[in-house]
Amino acid sequence: MENLNLSKYAKKQFYKENDLISVRIDFGGFYESIHDSRITGDIESNLDYIANFLTLDDSKVKKIYSNINFNDIYNNYIVNYCNSLANIILNEFGISFDFVNLKLDSPREYNFETDVILCEVDKGKIQSLTNIFLNSSEYKEDFIKHIEDITTRKSGYIPFYSSKDIMNNKNDMLYTQAFNFLINNTELTQDIPTDIEYDEWYLSEYEINELHGKD
Repeated sequence: MENLNLSKYAKKQFYKENDLISVRIDFGGFYESIHDSRITGDIESNLDYIANFLTLDDSKVKKIYSNINFNDIYNNYIVNYCNSLANIILNEFGISFDFVNLKLDSPREYNFETDVILCEVDKGKIQSLTNIFLNSSEYKEDFIKHIEDITTRKSGYIPFYSSKDIMNNKNDMLYTQAFNFLINNTELTQDIPTDIEYDEWYLSEYEINELHGKD
């Protein structure tokens, strides 16, 4: 239910039945990342197919490339990313998650930050997941170490929060780190479809003739 495409009444009922809180998911962003590599690879593969199928030279392929809507690709990708994350949580911990009102938050420049996903989740469910990481002998030691690592100052890195801040769940950051810990310990990126198909850039007969310089 990533966009809550519901009637006004149904949406009101959903919010009434679910105590939603805002969280951020540090998935790695689209700048020089595994996600960027997968998207770029699928785009190049599909452009190669189009170029061979229509016998287009490089300049024509670049013209098609310039018309690709990357915002749509990125927004579709983060929906698939959160769906994959929800499937892992359900399969591993038996907790059914809805990631609601997904939004890609991108920095003006990629000097120090990268893209993150902003969304809402049910408070009780993220509490349950966090409690598993804090109390289970299987996860507790590694989860605490994860928090210590991200709150330790290093060369070129100054943390915004102390470990005490996170353990006290300041600004719901403990919940955010529960997701980040899970992401860091799964092979999540291997299963996420980019949904990039060559038919997204299907060209009409007029456009094909235009590319070949025909009237």
